[in-house]
Amino acid sequence: VRTYPIQDKMGKSVACVHIASDITEEKTLKEQLLHAEKVTSIGKFVAGIAHELNNPLMGIMGFSQILMDSSSDKPVSSPDIQDKLQKIYNESLRSAKIVQNLLTFSRSKKITKTGNNLNSLIRETLENRDDALKTNNIEVSLNLDNELPSSMIDHYQMQQVFINIINNAIEAMAEANKRGTLQITSRKVDQNLIASFTDDGPGIDEEHIHNVIDPFFTTKSLGKGTGLGLSITHGIIVEHGGTLEIESPSQSGTTITVTLPYEEDVTKAFMDSPQRTKTETESVFADKKVLIADDETSIREVLAELLSAEGFIVQTAADGEQALNMVKSDAFDLIITDIRMPNLSGPELYDIIVNELNFPKENVVILTGDVLSDEAKSFLLKSNCHYILKPFNPGELLKVLHKALTP
Repeated sequence: VRTYPIQDKMGKSVACVHIASDITEEKTLKEQLLHAEKVTSIGKFVAGIAHELNNPLMGIMGFSQILMDSSSDKPVSSPDIQDKLQKIYNESLRSAKIVQNLLTFSRSKKITKTGNNLNSLIRETLENRDDALKTNNIEVSLNLDNELPSSMIDHYQMQQVFINIINNAIEAMAEANKRGTLQITSRKVDQNLIASFTDDGPGIDEEHIHNVIDPFFTTKSLGKGTGLGLSITHGIIVEHGGTLEIESPSQSGTTITVTLPYEEDVTKAFMDSPQRTKTETESVFADKKVLIADDETSIREVLAELLSAEGFIVQTAADGEQALNMVKSDAFDLIITDIRMPNLSGPELYDIIVNELNFPKENVVILTGDVLSDEAKSFLLKSNCHYILKPFNPGELLKVLHKALTP
């Protein structure tokens, strides 16, 4: 609504005009553009995920088949078998990383700060975009400060920032030169963490440099972009209390600098705690009775074998209801349960055994691959119990179990 005064010849206001504009269509158009940007981004990302995920899965399938076809009299400890097992494990880690990148991309916009290192986030993002970098003949030059401290940053939001910046650089260099070099640096200056991204693309025209972070501003042809990438990037950085600086000398590429206030990593003390020796963990785990509740047979079997080797006395349950009956009829030192299970879910099982059966909540460990759902996040925050995200390696699990069993 706009209001304009009407004046007489003497300059005195004698009336006013109200003009009302219906902006419903404009708002709808913006929402449609936002949705189109999301759909386009997800489409590109999923296509890349399918390609990237199929490669390690092929390795896993191939090496597994080789092992199954190997002569039965070949000892498992032979170098050849061990080499193939190592390759299967490495390919599994690659697959887990790809899935984590997918979760990273699809996470909600609400900022949740945890202890993170900018260098690690940069490297993870480069792994995520490795295929696009290679396909477009883009070389990456890293000059990262190895002494850069961890800071309280939203891992997922900041990775989206770096994905947007790197994607823009790839597109600019590929379109102009069919190749290029992306230089990335990191450093700490006073109480600020700084990451800079410099490409050798065509640069940004001076007349556009001040508009590139405006929503829906783009110099790309129709259908090539909606102009939301840098706007979203700028918004995330501002919410972190930081700044985004864009420099583009004529015909000399573009440098985008992200500056974030350093916030001491409050989780660092736990993460940097010294690793326990085998003897130390064995003394804690020896003869402890543990119940594993998970509806995935392979996960129950793997965990049972792993924990038995560490000295635990292991029992397993295929769902929450079976686990509850076992808890009622036997005494356990530790309960490990998945969140999603038939008949009785992990949170439901937790509520009964802790609040009705008085089982110590510090001796419950939650397994979950469902951290993105509101229900899972709400439960983990409310219960404040020990948990570990799937997939995990044995060392990570043993560290959580050690913490659960020691004051």
